Amino acid sequence: MELSKLIDSGYKSTKITMSFLKANTVSLIYPIPIVVLYIAIAFFFHVQRPDTVTSNFVSIRLESILWSLGLYLVGMIVLIVLHEFLHALFFLKGCENGWKSIKFGVKYLTPYCHCKEATTVSIARQSCLAPLWAVCLPLGVVAVATDLYFLHLLTVVMIFGSGADLWVVWKLRPYNGKTCYALDMEDEIGMTVFEPTQETGHEVLTPDTKETDG
Repeated sequence: MELSKLIDSGYKSTKITMSFLKANTVSLIYPIPIVVLYIAIAFFFHVQRPDTVTSNFVSIRLESILWSLGLYLVGMIVLIVLHEFLHALFFLKGCENGWKSIKFGVKYLTPYCHCKEATTVSIARQSCLAPLWAVCLPLGVVAVATDLYFLHLLTVVMIFGSGADLWVVWKLRPYNGKTCYALDMEDEIGMTVFEPTQETGHEVLTPDTKETDG
């Protein structure tokens, strides 16, 4: 949804945001319950294996270490790209101008996906959570099934990579997912939320909404 339509319709705006620096701290806090749960599950399945004592975890062969490190680095790059791409795919559900409204970039060594249009809060939540269930969940299942430790490490790192997204979802919880809109911030982490007022009513604006003269 174009920002001008929300402003012209009299929506009340509230800024929910934080700096990229603070985001690095938040990323270490909000994912902790999920990380603890994952580690507990992974450890439980690990100790059930008959080859636990001789697992690749205790292998100190240089060749094995270098191979795992290479796979980890390649996997990290691929997963980061996928993480941001998933944000974009879900943002597109609320974009009138399609990919023209999506921008990718890097700031302070942090990759990001920015949507130039406001979407419903529901779509914004879906976009924030998409990498968690579409990347971290399958990756965690594969890591537990194979018990490859570079995959366990990748899973934990990617969960922490969703920390800022979890913060945004938490901050958006008071807002109605269908009647409120959220505009992604490019220079900061967070959203500007637009709420309908008595003047606007509670009708959800859509790309097909026709503008009328008052």
